[in-house]
Amino acid sequence: METIVPAGPADTDSVRKLSEALFQPYGGFGQLLTRFFSTQGVTTFLAREGEQAVGFVMFGFLPWSHDPADDVWIADLLALGVLPGHQRRGVGQRLLERMLQVSEEMAGWRELREIQLTCAADNHAALAFFGRFGFQVRDRSHGRFSSGQEAWRLARPLTAGRA
Repeated sequence: METIVPAGPADTDSVRKLSEALFQPYGGFGQLLTRFFSTQGVTTFLAREGEQAVGFVMFGFLPWSHDPADDVWIADLLALGVLPGHQRRGVGQRLLERMLQVSEEMAGWRELREIQLTCAADNHAALAFFGRFGFQVRDRSHGRFSSGQEAWRLARPLTAGRA
């Protein structure tokens, strides 16, 4: 069974390889997600089977608005993916649940309004997966991926609030 572990600097190559393998249809995500991975404030967890990374979740926290007086934030799920041979075994669910757990913990000391993500409109499996966790399409004209696919913004409210 795969274990979920925090990713560190030594995992940069694993994140790059997973990003390239999992998100190749959508453009240059190997390079983009590798840059995000090393950005302060971005958190990544890996799913490992032994020493092999078979999936990951990457997320960060952003201000809700550009108004500095507004201290409300959102969690931004930047990437979630599992290699095909490990899909449909609960790995993606465990990765997402870990991200949700960290977000709920952060909501204990900072007001978090929602969790958002961007998904390709034609990625029906991902849309169904996220739908099972309460994510709903909020913006069908969110833009396009660099490979041309229509991008939708999905979001769900965060259940915890600031203590």
